[in-house]
Amino acid sequence: MRFVALNLETRADGECSDYLYIYDGNRIFGKLCDGNPRPIVTTGSTADLRLSNVDLSADKGFKLEWTVVGRYTYCTHVHDIVR
Repeated sequence: MRFVALNLETRADGECSDYLYIYDGNRIFGKLCDGNPRPIVTTGSTADLRLSNVDLSADKGFKLEWTVVGRYTYCTHVHDIVR
């Protein structure tokens, strides 16, 4: 999975207030909120994305592309919640 955009809310001091957690089974890949994270390759057939939003204001959000690789037919999907 590759992030095309990632812009979650940050506080006035620059620290993140909203996070996107990415899990591969019980293993956490990261706690993301902004920037350009490296592509993520899971070890299994699923990934769990959990968005933690602690405020009511809205930033742009995130946009990611994911590709199935390995024994599966190649396909690409885009998930977009950028406002």
